[in-house]
Amino acid sequence: ESIVSRILPLCSNYVVVNEYVSTCLGSYECGIIARALCEAMGKLLQEYLAFVSKLDYQSREPYVDGRTLTMSMVHVLAQPSIRTMSILYHVVLVVQNKKGGTLLNALQNLKALNYTGDEKGNEILTHLLNTCAVPYSRMLKTWLKAGKLHDPYTEFMIEVTNRTFQSSTTMKQGMEWEDWCRVQDDHVLSSLDTSSEIVAPTLTAFGADRYRSTSNMTAVDKVYTTGRYWRAIHFCQDGSPVLPSEEQGQYSDDANMLLNPVKLS
Repeated sequence: ESIVSRILPLCSNYVVVNEYVSTCLGSYECGIIARALCEAMGKLLQEYLAFVSKLDYQSREPYVDGRTLTMSMVHVLAQPSIRTMSILYHVVLVVQNKKGGTLLNALQNLKALNYTGDEKGNEILTHLLNTCAVPYSRMLKTWLKAGKLHDPYTEFMIEVTNRTFQSSTTMKQGMEWEDWCRVQDDHVLSSLDTSSEIVAPTLTAFGADRYRSTSNMTAVDKVYTTGRYWRAIHFCQDGSPVLPSEEQGQYSDDANMLLNPVKLS
């Protein structure tokens, strides 16, 4: 096997990764989470291009001792880039045509199934996950704190419909929560989708389910219930949900909370 054939995958992988990043960054339909991922991958591509530029310079300028750059030396110097680009190529194959929570789950599964014990792969996947999970984390916080959701590309685990809340709704008329806001199963994070004992629900005046003990609810149920009741409170007050306060609007870029099950009281 020639040295050139060992280097060529670096070039072909770069083409695939660069095409995905360029296409996604130029298309809003990919969603903000996919674009955040591509921005992080784009920085790694810039580091690779800087490495190529350095190699080009070294190929034109001999070393101090008169030696010139050989293919064997290029192969040795390119090992870190070959490894990184291979990982990014694997990422593209997994996340292509995905967005939102579905994309985050795909990345998390890739890390758990293919890069456990792989220091380099784990480092890169963790960096990408922490970066692209930030928009999801922000949506989760605003939903939990104020029942507010800005999700123009339907990437979050909760979908809010355009149906108007009627404060005059009576018990006889009933109100279907699912017609107002519902869980999008495709975008529920696997770390949140934990099983729990099912408790028989009872009906409230709004025709909604009320559990006897929140300790028996899954994390998904708690997220859904918390946000929808915040929205109901705000609608009852003035007909529209209020924005988060200035204090509530301060977000951290730490997305580690999304990589582990959320604990809600």
